[in-house]
Amino acid sequence: MKRNVSIKTVAQEAGVSIASVSNFLNNKKGKYTEETGRKIMEAIKKLDYQVDIHARVLAKGHSNLIGLVLPITYSSSTSITLLKNNPFYSELYDGIAHEAFTKNYDIIISGFKKADDCISWIKQRKLDGVIIVGMPFSFVEEILKSITIPIALVDNLEKKTGNCYNIKSDEEQAFSISIQYLIDCGHKNIALATGFISGSNIYKVRSNGYYETLKNNHIKINKDYCFQDYTSFDGGYRIGEKILENKNEVTAVAASSDIMALGLIRCFYDHQIKVPDDISIIGFDDLKIASYINPTLTTIRQHIEKKGILAAKNIIHKIDFKDTLGQTIIIPSELIVRETVKKI
Repeated sequence: MKRNVSIKTVAQEAGVSIASVSNFLNNKKGKYTEETGRKIMEAIKKLDYQVDIHARVLAKGHSNLIGLVLPITYSSSTSITLLKNNPFYSELYDGIAHEAFTKNYDIIISGFKKADDCISWIKQRKLDGVIIVGMPFSFVEEILKSITIPIALVDNLEKKTGNCYNIKSDEEQAFSISIQYLIDCGHKNIALATGFISGSNIYKVRSNGYYETLKNNHIKINKDYCFQDYTSFDGGYRIGEKILENKNEVTAVAASSDIMALGLIRCFYDHQIKVPDDISIIGFDDLKIASYINPTLTTIRQHIEKKGILAAKNIIHKIDFKDTLGQTIIIPSELIVRETVKKI
């Protein structure tokens, strides 16, 4: 049976004081020498010392744990499948984790459809704060009724979000930029490839950007040009097949996410349809992969990693300084012109 290793045991093995080990574990670099740190690390590895989270909470009053809650909107979704199937979330996590780790916080990830399940998770994990991505504010309000905990939001589209920091883009305006660019390139028969609008306020708002921009340019809206599917590579591929089956006059497709755009490109490639010579495609997100595929993807950059960094920075500020104020931070989006849109 594995024996419990205490901080006192680590100190004895390293030949240093308990205070030095405590300073090392709490990343107080000015409180111990480099040599002392090396000795402590060697002792920790030798003894396989693990920090007791519950003891740390009792001693310090907090766990240095931040929860990341991803949006679970379909029964088949989990936080793992979201990270696997949509690089948006992994890039967002990279920004959150980078900022959190530099401040000696760890991140744990999950996803919930019900606020009650999220509340139980927060209590069990003894979290210091939570970052909630893409969920309606009603979900957040339910949590705040039961727990007083700092919360930061990413991509919450509601105007009033209480005392929570909210990091977001102007979704409708950003998507309008993509549609206007297609129009400026001569396209009028523009298809919309979006995630399910009923399951996401974000896709509803982006779709509004599509409709309003067509109206403002006096272009008739054709419902046969509007397609919905799961936000995934496969979802984009299936929409591509529907566009080809309909044999319509579509000259360009505006995708509500880069991964759907990539699915479209693959579908058209498999059917010997050349992008952009035969049909143009514009995405939304500017995932890292967008600049590496062939042809490189024209898209809307919404600075995903920056959103993560700001969410982590603000939640840690609320935790460390017991800040009770909230603020909405809108990150400007920008058009990134590459190779998938042709002027006609």
